[in-house]
Amino acid sequence: MKENYQTEFRLHSRVFIDYGVTLLVVVIVLFALNKFPISENPLIALKRVIIISFPASMGGIVVDSLDKE
Repeated sequence: MKENYQTEFRLHSRVFIDYGVTLLVVVIVLFALNKFPISENPLIALKRVIIISFPASMGGIVVDSLDKE
């Protein structure tokens, strides 16, 4: 039973780490392309980061899970 909780914890931590790295990369790329208006319009900047990061992180999580097999 304890092993199940450890496996679940590892899975969730890997998902959050993958999503965090993806968010960081998206922010850096948007900032480099001058498409991250955090000081002028923070809501638009946040929406852009979330819209771009979600599909990218899901792709990363799928690839990460395929690496286990």
